[in-house]
Amino acid sequence: MRTILAKWTVLLGLALFAMSVLPQPAAAEHDDPPGRVARLGFASGSVAFQPSGTGEWIDASVNRPMTAGDKLWSDRDSRAELHLGSTVIRMGDNTGLAFLSLDDQFTQVRLSAGTIYVRVWRIDDDEDFEIDTPSVVVSITQPGVYRVHVDEDGDKTDVTVRRGHADITGGGQEFGMRRGETAVFRPADDDDVISDFVESPDPDDFEDWCRARDRRERLAESSRYVSRDVIGYEDLDDHGGWREVPDYGQVWFPHTSIVGWAPYRYGHWAWVWPWGWTWIDDEPWGFAPFHYGRWVVVRGVWGWVPPPARREDRIYVRPVYAPALVAWIPVRHTGIYLHFGSQPAMDIGWVPLAPREVYVPSYRVSQTYVNNVNITNTTVTNINVTNVYNNYTQNNTVNNITYVHQGTRDAMTGTSQTVFTSGQPVGKNMSYIPRESPRGPVETAAAPQFVPQMKSVLGAGPAATVRPPAAFQNRPVVAKTAPPEVVPFFRQQQEAQARRGGVQPLPQQRPEAQPLPQQQPRYEQPERPVMQPPVRILPRVMPRTPQDAREGRPGDVRPPATPAVTVTPVAPMPPVSPEGAGARQARPTGTPAVQPPVSPVAPVVAQPVPVRPAETPQDRPDRSERPAMPPVQTPVAPVPPPAVQSAPARPAVIPQERQDRPSVAPRVLPPTVTPRDEQNKEEMEKLRHQQDLERQRIEQEQVREQMQIQQQKANEDRQRQIQEQQQKRLEELERQHQQQEQELRKRQQEEQRAPERTEKPPKTEKEAKPEKTVKPPAPKPPAVHPQPRTKDKEKERD
Repeated sequence: MRTILAKWTVLLGLALFAMSVLPQPAAAEHDDPPGRVARLGFASGSVAFQPSGTGEWIDASVNRPMTAGDKLWSDRDSRAELHLGSTVIRMGDNTGLAFLSLDDQFTQVRLSAGTIYVRVWRIDDDEDFEIDTPSVVVSITQPGVYRVHVDEDGDKTDVTVRRGHADITGGGQEFGMRRGETAVFRPADDDDVISDFVESPDPDDFEDWCRARDRRERLAESSRYVSRDVIGYEDLDDHGGWREVPDYGQVWFPHTSIVGWAPYRYGHWAWVWPWGWTWIDDEPWGFAPFHYGRWVVVRGVWGWVPPPARREDRIYVRPVYAPALVAWIPVRHTGIYLHFGSQPAMDIGWVPLAPREVYVPSYRVSQTYVNNVNITNTTVTNINVTNVYNNYTQNNTVNNITYVHQGTRDAMTGTSQTVFTSGQPVGKNMSYIPRESPRGPVETAAAPQFVPQMKSVLGAGPAATVRPPAAFQNRPVVAKTAPPEVVPFFRQQQEAQARRGGVQPLPQQRPEAQPLPQQQPRYEQPERPVMQPPVRILPRVMPRTPQDAREGRPGDVRPPATPAVTVTPVAPMPPVSPEGAGARQARPTGTPAVQPPVSPVAPVVAQPVPVRPAETPQDRPDRSERPAMPPVQTPVAPVPPPAVQSAPARPAVIPQERQDRPSVAPRVLPPTVTPRDEQNKEEMEKLRHQQDLERQRIEQEQVREQMQIQQQKANEDRQRQIQEQQQKRLEELERQHQQQEQELRKRQQEEQRAPERTEKPPKTEKEAKPEKTVKPPAPKPPAVHPQPRTKDKEKERD
């Protein structure tokens, strides 16, 4: 017995030794942060925003990145526009929207009330787009235009497909909707869904506004040089111009009236999970140039070099979003600096990255992510990226690197820790590092090791003046996929504190616990518990044959025999130890374990994730098998959409032969462009080209005058006076350009609205009516006054 036990002990020891010696598998790709986000690009009226994990509502600001767990509310007479990749979501008034999940392949949106207009310009084969409502799940499968409305009571959902194709899941069945169809869904007892196809409504004012915004994007000149996957490209035309620059191709130059402007200077820093410190610019165009591409200086003027555009003759990879493409400059490398604002010290500085310079993320990533975030945004070799990544992850430093813009005039900017972490505007409290200050190779390019506070997420602005009603926030919706966990803010603080000391690669195995500094920050917990929106996961829908679909009862969708699994929620997790805070949990792909209730909180339902039937040849691959950040690959041919399942009864206005649909949805035709659109576009391009030439002339004069001032060593008063004059000239020119564009748009709109009619020929002289001549009054005869009679005349009369 002892011999057998000894043998087993030896074998077990050898096995453990082999496991420790053999190379461990790489970290899971899905631990990388998503390669895309949503951007709030337009907001009018009262729009409120709730960052993920905070439970607090603030006024929404343009250029704020949005990701999983973020919520948005547009109040009465308000509208908002979101861009995520090549998809646009526009919100009407009294609309509540939340992102349950948002990564490279999957977008899951929760619509609790109101109206959204979704414009999908392109959808890849491995991409899924899901809209969860109180009644049904809308899965968009083709490019097109979709409108979804949920009434205030939540008991009716209207789905309209203007163009494209969508799958509707609810009540145990799944069927398709095609172009020009509208369906109304109402929840019933026992998880039933009563549906009815109705006539599609005419476009209203909200949809007309959405179509006008679509037309603006379709005719954008910037789409020639920038991929539609670059979020924010549609705002470049109105605020800058394109010029051909040797070695870089087409470069975009912003129209700014601020003398001494530089990238990453006029805005603020915010903490956005899971990336960390993120730049939010003040300009309305300030998203694409600060999260994609690189910056160059041409003849003293800043220009943006975009990522490579999509072309049919070469492999295309969607550009990867980055929180801020800068290199961090330690204070000890800056030497002297000029200060503006009320903050007395500078704790951190940064400089924009130039083309071919490697971006080093300050958050946990894999080497595949580092490769993709660099090669999709600039021209750089894999060898250079690999060397920088290995050097930084092993030594926690980037040695002997002198960045290009360290030698650019007034390119480096800095500020204090208070301004940086509290969301205050940098432009009003910045440290201006001149080119003449001492500089040298940078030892580290890591983001500042500041632990975020609640103001880092919410910003320095006031709380929101509006917020959605509690009934809308707590209204449950149905979904096909269980959303990931929302990470509370205090856990974000703990992870930021745990990884202080620099960038850490994704660990191959669980790291050992390390002691933290004695002075640990106070972890802020929200006043109210942060909870996931109530979501009820639908059970798996079994496929039906075409014969079964035709025999299904029209107008009433019944649930399957398998009921949905309900799980009682748990309260937010208590603070965890720092050694366990570094690993983020992946999106769940299986049935979550049932846990007993801990505290009396609102019910949240989490069910197993349904999987489409494997035997259906048109199904897309399972999301659990897809890497979150795939390496560069050759594009795959598009996969045909799934076969159409049973559908509710259509009204009599639809021909009978349309009921038996083919297995492949009809091809979506591209939108037509009228000759008037081409003419208007050509006129606008000519006007902008002329404006750009005028701006170039002023910019060149500005550079020459600055050089003369430097050569003559003029005093600061003279330099300030010249800068003020230049700024006034730029502002006056900007006003003239805006007035010219408004006049051109107004004339084009009047021509477009005016009915086509032939102009009447001018009247001839014969047809012209003679003008009435006014005769002057005849002159009155002179008045004759009687003369007095004299005596002589009286005698003569006698």
